[in-house]
Amino acid sequence: MQIRTILFLGALLSAAAAVHAGDADIKLTTNNGTTKFTIQDSGSVEVSSVTSDGDAYFNSITQTGAGGNLILNQSSLQSSATFYVSSGTVAQQLRVGDVLSVGNAGATSDNYIALPFIAAAAITAKQAVIMDNAGQINTNTVNSTNTIVGIAVTATSGAGQKVYVAVSGIVTNVTCQAALGAGAFACMGGTTAGRIGTCSSFTNAMLSIGRMVTACGAGGTGTLMVMPR
Repeated sequence: MQIRTILFLGALLSAAAAVHAGDADIKLTTNNGTTKFTIQDSGSVEVSSVTSDGDAYFNSITQTGAGGNLILNQSSLQSSATFYVSSGTVAQQLRVGDVLSVGNAGATSDNYIALPFIAAAAITAKQAVIMDNAGQINTNTVNSTNTIVGIAVTATSGAGQKVYVAVSGIVTNVTCQAALGAGAFACMGGTTAGRIGTCSSFTNAMLSIGRMVTACGAGGTGTLMVMPR
């Protein structure tokens, strides 16, 4: 009996030492997610688990500190929170109550909102483009056009392909047909398709594509703030 008691106490001390250790290791028998470490409540209901592939499952997570990188289950993000994603999709509506800031690269780096369209012909990235009567995107050499929609930011090799067009924001490396100073309004170039140039006048038959952020020499490239008007 005394030996059993000593062995029992030894087992308890060993368990207590493991619980209070600086690190605790649990080794599962697989490395592909087919086994897991689980926590159950008093009714044997699983409330959380971690698989052998590292995937963790919890009913809920409560953050007690002020900082951290968790998105809390509340009506607003915590103050100064920043979250990074490589890509994402908003399934329904995205509503911004106050100010929407897109990027922080500055006024001389690409920072724009681009929408997808269907190309009517081959398009080169950074060309000024118009919308034709069929609702498709094309280039144009007409200076006095009111169909200009933005700057293509992707290329296509032919008609029927998807092309993304910057309809607002900052676009770099846009080719100028004529010299344009910083702050100047830019219109369709008038000679070479897809280039921007000076605006001779503003009428119902002519729209600018935006204003130059940097100066641009004839045949050179500059940075444009896209804002068709």
